[in-house]
Amino acid sequence: MLARLSSIPVGTKLKVSFAWLIAIILVFAFSYYQQTDDDIHFSRQELYGNAFIGDLRPLLRDIPEHRRLTHAVELGNGTLAGQLPAIRASIGDTFEQLHRFNPAWAADIQIGTQVDSLEQAWTQLRLDAESHNRAEQFTAHNQLIGQIQATIFQVGKTSNLLLTPDLDSHFLMDNIVLRSPAMG
Repeated sequence: MLARLSSIPVGTKLKVSFAWLIAIILVFAFSYYQQTDDDIHFSRQELYGNAFIGDLRPLLRDIPEHRRLTHAVELGNGTLAGQLPAIRASIGDTFEQLHRFNPAWAADIQIGTQVDSLEQAWTQLRLDAESHNRAEQFTAHNQLIGQIQATIFQVGKTSNLLLTPDLDSHFLMDNIVLRSPAMG
C-alpha cells in the first residue's frame, strides 16, 4: 500500500488532499446553513405565536370584565349597565383583529378554526344571556375563558414559545403562555 502511495506524483497527492479538504468544508458549510435555517424558522414561529397571543390577550381582560358587569347588573346595579356596550364592542374589535391575523402565520402556528370557535362561544353566550340564570351565565363565561386559555397554551406549543432553549426566555414564555392566562 505504501509502495503505491509513494509512486503517486506529489502534485496528484496535493490535488486529492485539496479535494478532500474542499469536500469536508462543503459538508460543514451545508450543515451550518441547515442549522441556521432551522434556527430562523424556530424564531419566526416564536414571533408569530407571540403576535397571536398579543392579539388574543384582550379577551382575557374583557370577558372577565363582561362577566363581572353582567353579574352586577343582574344583582340590580343599573349604573354599570352603561359599561356593557363598551366591553362588548371591545370584544368584537378583538375578534375582528384576530380574523385579520396573517393567514400564512396562522397556518404556520396551526391556529385552524380556533378563532371561529371562540367567537361562536362568545356569540352563544350573548344569545343565551336572557334565558340563563346568573350561575349558568357565570359558568358560560368561565368556559369561554377556559377556551381562550387553552388556545393560548396550544399556540405556545405550536409556535415553539414553550420550547425556547434560552433559560431567561423560557421563564418569560412560561409566564406569558401558562401563568398569566391562568390568572385571567
